[in-house]
Amino acid sequence: MPFISKSVIINNRKYPKFVETINNRYKMYNNEIKKIRSLEEKNKIFVIRPSELIKIKRVEKDSNKIQEMYDLGKRDSNKLLKDLYKYIREEK
Repeated sequence: MPFISKSVIINNRKYPKFVETINNRYKMYNNEIKKIRSLEEKNKIFVIRPSELIKIKRVEKDSNKIQEMYDLGKRDSNKLLKDLYKYIREEK
């Protein structure tokens, strides 16, 4: 069984669609990722994503990790800027 808090299980009868949505959120996420990759391959969208994986929590308190992600974002955006300008000009 996917992760659901006790409060949601208790209210399953009251909010069945909510519980269904929570249980299937990973499927929706995976489908959106597939769409993004497909549109990117067709050159319909320009995707900006981190160039490397940094293990970081959703709510991170380690200021070094936060700084590491920030620095990566700056480096990646600087590398992609020319490609982004080119993509925008081609879209007109």
